[in-house]
Amino acid sequence: QKLRCGVFLVPQGREHEWMFSSEEGQLKIATSNGIGRLIVVGMGRGHTFESMEAIQAELSTSMLSFAPPLMKTDEAIPYLTVD
Repeated sequence: QKLRCGVFLVPQGREHEWMFSSEEGQLKIATSNGIGRLIVVGMGRGHTFESMEAIQAELSTSMLSFAPPLMKTDEAIPYLTVD
């Protein structure tokens, strides 16, 4: 099942890598995870983040404005990342 939308959190310090910085790499992330619209979020190097849950809570409202128009209001937007 294809997801309409998903958020990918780029690990701190890895934003320069091809997979995260290029359109082709981001498209590969989206297609390999079955995501129609991928929102890529860079994590600032100078910031300290409490937890993945705290990041999601901080971003969740903002990410809704990037969701596709046909997405249902009760449809969850998954968050993905790599180590």
